[in-house]
Amino acid sequence: MRHPVIRKLLAVIESNSESEEIANNVRTLHDVALLNSGFALKDTSLLSTRINRMMAISLSLDPNEPVEQEVFEEEPAAEEAATEEAKQTEL
Repeated sequence: MRHPVIRKLLAVIESNSESEEIANNVRTLHDVALLNSGFALKDTSLLSTRINRMMAISLSLDPNEPVEQEVFEEEPAAEEAATEEAKQTEL
């Protein structure tokens, strides 16, 4: 008796053995099995990259789209905020 995921992967591999996405799915399944068995991965960033790619594809996003950089304004230092609050209280 095989798990439905294994049966589906086998069917897809037999019909399209050169699919990069299927190869990534198989590698991810293997890495997850290792982790679930208590083993450590040599490079967890590879697993993370594959999972992020799978999530993007499942959300109909382009997994190769560059990440937009957000610009955050720096918050005033705690002392500056306390001084400003004290000035407001005096008024």
